[in-house]
Amino acid sequence: MKRILTFMLVVLAGMSVAMAQRSNHFTVDLNFNKTIKGGDGYTDKALNAWGISATGGYRFYVVKGFYITPEVTLYYENHKHEHIYSYIGADGKPADGPVYGGPDNGSYVLADGRDRTSEAGIGLGGMLGYNLVCSDVRSIDIFTGPYFDCAFVQKDDLINHPSFRWRFGAAFSFSRFYIKGSFDLALTNLTDGIGEANMVNAGIGYHF
Repeated sequence: MKRILTFMLVVLAGMSVAMAQRSNHFTVDLNFNKTIKGGDGYTDKALNAWGISATGGYRFYVVKGFYITPEVTLYYENHKHEHIYSYIGADGKPADGPVYGGPDNGSYVLADGRDRTSEAGIGLGGMLGYNLVCSDVRSIDIFTGPYFDCAFVQKDDLINHPSFRWRFGAAFSFSRFYIKGSFDLALTNLTDGIGEANMVNAGIGYHF
């Protein structure tokens, strides 16, 4: 009898977790972020970066299995800086430092001697997702949606601007914990002809 009661309690506990994940609730996760492709031309290496972020969201279901999650993110990024260049025209005076050939007989020169530069800011996202329940305690999420971020601490004028990306991702939940991975497709440019960087993200989180 005790074994039967224990088994029933375990099953009910698992069902409560699964039902909780199918009801409206808060989520929080910590992530590691890494760019996988820089911009164009001479600035591609300038955009290589890694970062960390913390995201909080509220998931609410619109129909069975489908949900929307507004999210707020605080992030920190560390950018490779040594290949950020300034353009000097053909009739301009070259700046001090190494000079590289550029278009129209002009030159690109290193902006300064720093190896890296940092950035911190806030991001806003809205994910549309689907929750597939695999068992009493396991489920899989597939999600996509827009993500916008803006730095409030920035030490480089070239990358001091808002970014807009489109995110694709998936997550695996076990009980209330989950692991997630996503890919951010960059949709903005730093300047004309200089593309923003795409990014991959991996993290762990918790369903409240």
